[in-house]
Amino acid sequence: MNMIYRPTVLTLLGVAATIAAISGTTGYVLGRAPTLPPILAVHFDAEGIADRFVQASYPIVLVPVWIQLTLAVVFGAIAGVL
Repeated sequence: MNMIYRPTVLTLLGVAATIAAISGTTGYVLGRAPTLPPILAVHFDAEGIADRFVQASYPIVLVPVWIQLTLAVVFGAIAGVL
């Protein structure tokens, strides 16, 4: 027999906080993207000197958002299984 459970207030609050955090990060990053230099350092050697660079683009600038979305999906799937 399949039982359907309604989400608790705490679960809904967690989902809302996750959506708010991802939306806030997206807004901040997109708002600051035009002020970035055209070339970004993405790797530094042991002495702290940049040794790998990429051209600034929206997919690169939005990496923190992609990470947040991935973590939200993974942890949401784990929570759904539990």
